[in-house]
Amino acid sequence: MKPILLFLRDINSNFVVRLVGVVANFPPIYVVMELMERGDLKSFLRSEVGGSLTQEKMVEMAVEAADGMAYLAAKKLVHRDLAARNCMLDENLTLKIGDFGFTRYLSTEYYRKQGRELLPVRWMAPESLQFGRYSSRSDVWSYGVLLWEIVTRGVLPYQGYVNEEVCALIISGMRLERPQNGPEFIFSLMVQCWKSQAKERPTFIQLVRLLLTRSSPEYLSYFERVSFFHSSSCCDSESTEDNDEGFIASGSLDPSIDDEEARHSLSNSLPHSLHHVEDDQEGIHRQKPRVGLRPVLWSGADPAWPPRGSRSLVVSHTRHVSGIHTHANGNSHSLVSFLRK
Repeated sequence: MKPILLFLRDINSNFVVRLVGVVANFPPIYVVMELMERGDLKSFLRSEVGGSLTQEKMVEMAVEAADGMAYLAAKKLVHRDLAARNCMLDENLTLKIGDFGFTRYLSTEYYRKQGRELLPVRWMAPESLQFGRYSSRSDVWSYGVLLWEIVTRGVLPYQGYVNEEVCALIISGMRLERPQNGPEFIFSLMVQCWKSQAKERPTFIQLVRLLLTRSSPEYLSYFERVSFFHSSSCCDSESTEDNDEGFIASGSLDPSIDDEEARHSLSNSLPHSLHHVEDDQEGIHRQKPRVGLRPVLWSGADPAWPPRGSRSLVVSHTRHVSGIHTHANGNSHSLVSFLRK
C-alpha cells in the first residue's frame, strides 16, 4: 500500500478528510473517502451561498483549515498543495483538508514543468519556486493564499497574470493586496504567512491561537471539544512544529516526487522552464482584470501599515517593458524588470 494510504488510514483529525476504505487487489486501486456533501471550498465560495459568507464563518473556516494543517505538521507531513480547491466541506460546512495528490492532474490551475510534476505556482512559497524546498512553513505560505481565496469568495490568486509572470512576481517580492472590504485582521495574518523568510512565518498552531481570539463563544465551545489544538498531542508537538526548518517533503503527502532531484531541477530554473498545461490558459488569464499587488517594503503587522505617504504600486499591462513601477509625485521610476521580452 502506498505511504499516503497508510497515513490516511490512521488519520485522527476532525478537520482532515478521512479514509473509509481501499480496494487494492488489482489495479486500478479504488480509494473510498469520507463523504463531503457540500463539495470543495472553491466551488462553494463561487456559489450564490458562498458569495454571502459572513465574516464569522470565514474565521471558522480559517480556524478549521489551520487546525487540520497543524495536525499534518505534527505528523511531519507536508501537503504542498493547500488551496481552496483541495479543501472540502461537509453538510454542516465544516472544512476539512483533502486532496493529497489524488486530483492534481485534473485542474487547469497548475503549471507543468518540463518532464516533471504539475506545480500550483500561485500557491507556492518563494523557496519552493526557486529551490524546490518544502516544509510546514511553505504550507503556511499556501495557507495565506487560501485565506485570500476565502475573503475574495474564490477569486483566482494573481488573476490577470499568466503563471510564468506569477513565478517572477513572487520571487521578486510582490504580494497580493488586501482584498476589497476584507477584514483587516485576516489580511494581517496573510501578510505574516507571506514573509520571504520561512522561519519568520507563524506556525499553524500560532495561527489557530490568533484566529480563536476572533471566534464566537459558541464556536469556541464546539472547537475545544473536537480540535487538534486542544488535544494533548498538540501540546507535545508545538515545539517540534516551531523548529521545522530544513524539513523537506520527504514526508510529503505526495510520495511520488523525489525531492532531492526536484531541488536540483527546480533551482533557479523558474519561470523559464515552465509551460502551460493548456494552450489557451495565457489568453484566459489575460482577459480578466488584474488583481492588485504590492511590494514587500514594510510589515503588515504594523497598525499604521501601509505608512502614510508610501508609494503606490502600479503593475504595467505591457508585456515588453519593465513589469513594475512605483509612482511618486507624478514621476515613474523603474522598480524591477522581470518579464521576459
